[in-house]
Amino acid sequence: MQYHKPNQQGEDSSNTPESALSREREEFASIVSNELRVPVLATIRMLDLFLENVFGKLTAKQREMLKLVADNERDLDRSLTSLVDTYRLQTKTADRETN
Repeated sequence: MQYHKPNQQGEDSSNTPESALSREREEFASIVSNELRVPVLATIRMLDLFLENVFGKLTAKQREMLKLVADNERDLDRSLTSLVDTYRLQTKTADRETN
């Protein structure tokens, strides 16, 4: 059971436009985190399996190209993680300022 702190006017703060915006922001962060990061992480893992020769030996050129793609996917994962972390931090800061 969630407790919703009344705002300064004694009203339930869970029904304010600010709390609705906060919930939407958190939902956005969750969508970015789950819907974008999960496929990126799966791609990274699959590329790693290829690079580990699980599916057969790679040529030097294949290895070079797959390593490039894997490095780019890791960069994308770091960017998505930073985006979600920054967004959540900004949301918490904005929530504190409105309460």
